[in-house]
Amino acid sequence: MHRDDDEPTPAAMATQAAALDVEGRRAVDAEDYAAARVAFERELVLRRELGDTTGIIYGLVHVAWVCRVRQGDAAAARPLLEEALAIAREHSPQHVGVVLGSLADQVLSEGDFASADQLTRESLALLVSITRDAGTMGAILEGLAMAAAGQGEWVRALRLFGAASALREAAGMPQVQPAVVARFDRYLGPARAALGTAAARAAERQGRAMDLNQALEEALADVDGKAYRGD
Repeated sequence: MHRDDDEPTPAAMATQAAALDVEGRRAVDAEDYAAARVAFERELVLRRELGDTTGIIYGLVHVAWVCRVRQGDAAAARPLLEEALAIAREHSPQHVGVVLGSLADQVLSEGDFASADQLTRESLALLVSITRDAGTMGAILEGLAMAAAGQGEWVRALRLFGAASALREAAGMPQVQPAVVARFDRYLGPARAALGTAAARAAERQGRAMDLNQALEEALADVDGKAYRGD
């Protein structure tokens, strides 16, 4: 096949896509969300041209995150996640789990706390046998905490959040991204106010005292009629 000398090779496109991913993450860290969205959208274009299924899924998730969490554009985020889920279902359970977690965050933003709880549990059920990564498990426990708070389950919300925080800190990766921390405060603030300072702190301490298996047992209780046992 003839290739124009000016046409980038697949290897060059892949390198550029990877660089754009790094650029987008750095922009998020710098709280420059407009730049992050541009970088992730440019990366997604390249992933599509390459036919990189995994890259497309994560690219869609990243663009949706910026739209939803920082730019408040949930309407733009939803079709991206629906596309990502359709692709993931043809790809692997792991990717389905990742996208379900993001879709749960989407419906949480839309105020559907029961669906957010259900989708996050489904995500965790798929991912728990694949990874124990602190970032992944922490994000899922945080999502469940916010969904629980939205349903008035104050103690459970703060126990799960305490477990997530301890897990992240033990791995040296506490969640400090300002947009994310602000969401925690928005969703968990009512739980702390309802319980009062002493009871709220006690609930978080109980969560922080859990090991990962204990946290997962609480998180997945009643999924498919049984609790997670860590077997």
